[in-house]
Amino acid sequence: MNLIQLILSATVCMTLAGCASPSYYQAAGANGKYFGYADHQVDGALHRINFVANPSANLDQTYAFAIYRAAELAQSKGATYFEVLEGPVDKNAIERFIGKTTASNAGAFDGKELTALNTLYTDGPIIRPVRYYRTQTYIYVPVQPPPPPVQISLLIRLLSAPSLDAAKGFDVNDLLTRLGQKIIRPPVKTT
Repeated sequence: MNLIQLILSATVCMTLAGCASPSYYQAAGANGKYFGYADHQVDGALHRINFVANPSANLDQTYAFAIYRAAELAQSKGATYFEVLEGPVDKNAIERFIGKTTASNAGAFDGKELTALNTLYTDGPIIRPVRYYRTQTYIYVPVQPPPPPVQISLLIRLLSAPSLDAAKGFDVNDLLTRLGQKIIRPPVKTT
């Protein structure tokens, strides 16, 4: 592997390491964080739920977090069911998210690639001088901008009975019970 390939590999690994922090289930704006859920009442029983996750989160996790927020909101308003009127309805995504272990839901990058690179270069920054004919030339590798965040937006209607369209309807207690064990909340800071 030549120097340029090594630098590019290191840059990609560093970028992935920076995106590896998990997406937490929290309100957007909590502790100054951009990521999280936001909801507002549109009209009567209609509510808009938005969940924004960091770029390392997968779509199943983000969808599960949005659906979980919808279930929490429905429970707080006294509804036992809700249906999704706008936005994705993917009950298989919820099952995939429930089926994953909590550790793999917490982050998408395990750090093995970064550890391998650190064993190659442990003596300083990745950008190294290259000497040609007694002059020093530095190779600058631009860093790509981070990928956009993962977003889910749902328009839901709160119901007191099961939805007539079973494909779009959800049972609040079932979701809270099944998803509640897999929800990743931010760590509590102790001082």
